[in-house]
Amino acid sequence: MSNDQKNSLGRATVGLVTVKKEIINSENFLAAKKGDIVAAALIVESVWSIKKTSALKEILTSKSLLITMPSTTRCNVIPHILAQHLSSELKLPFVNGDSLFNASHKQASKNISRDRRVFNPRQYTLAANASLEKLQNKKLVIVDDIITSAGSIRAFSECLLKETLNVSHIVALMGDRRLELDLKTETKLEKLIKDKEIPISLDSINHITRSVAGGIIRLLNNARSQNAIRKITESLHGLQRGRIIKDNERDPGGNRNPSTTSENKGNVGVSQRVSTSSNTSGFEWEVIFSKNGKVLERMQEILPTDLSQKDQLRKIQEKVRKFAKKKNLGQIKIDIIPRGKVAYEKPIRLRTTERGRG
Repeated sequence: MSNDQKNSLGRATVGLVTVKKEIINSENFLAAKKGDIVAAALIVESVWSIKKTSALKEILTSKSLLITMPSTTRCNVIPHILAQHLSSELKLPFVNGDSLFNASHKQASKNISRDRRVFNPRQYTLAANASLEKLQNKKLVIVDDIITSAGSIRAFSECLLKETLNVSHIVALMGDRRLELDLKTETKLEKLIKDKEIPISLDSINHITRSVAGGIIRLLNNARSQNAIRKITESLHGLQRGRIIKDNERDPGGNRNPSTTSENKGNVGVSQRVSTSSNTSGFEWEVIFSKNGKVLERMQEILPTDLSQKDQLRKIQEKVRKFAKKKNLGQIKIDIIPRGKVAYEKPIRLRTTERGRG
């Protein structure tokens, strides 16, 4: 995998390198996930140590700023209490990630099996009217409670990077501290993809962590049938860079299935459309539908760069109106955000004509 495809998260500082079931199933932990700050303080006190704080003193600088991972449920206060504790001990500022960013994915990671989380990517967006002034020119330290696949951390890091913010380190209460994809795991995954004859290059897949790669390896090792391999292949396609998943769009042809073998008794040719693709570049737009500060829907579109920005915006607005009407969203706030040029797979329609008999 090329250097620009790797994630650059390195190693995290964690209180415990293993996620202990007796802790995450405890009454205090479950209460803290629902917003109990007293329970959260007890959990942090029982797991975090002075030794870990001392280790952070050697890593962080006066330019460091702690930011908590936005919560999917907006109730989990464990990262907030941990960040508050570290802020006091290290004399560093901290901000609540929930106040600036929204978790726009709908399903919490805990409700998805570990190895399938990679195919249910986390998505974070800037909250309406949020100011990032405090974060500018700072070395951001993301604070979370548990690192499992690290998919949430990776996604939030990329969200911060899109806002031209600098992520320097990760801190968590428990979990795997090895985040960056190592050569051994990368080589093993590449070999499996080749052995299973999956037509995907690892270089084309979005930044993945060591744990995520391990999950894909386990899924591929357990895929015994062609059908199982096909399903994993389809999921891997969704991780490829520049691939746009458009919600609720249908094939313009509907359910039509024109036959290319039926007899044509006239003198008009029979046309057949053949789909293929080519790598090209386009301009990416992101559309966020929200109400009362809560993200309801999210849309992404890539339009050809040969269109003027005015024409692109006009097309986006048309799609937005249709989408909002179809979803019956009512009175909502719509943010249309230009993301810039990206590489993507552009479908090409090739037309072949078979002349009919006269």
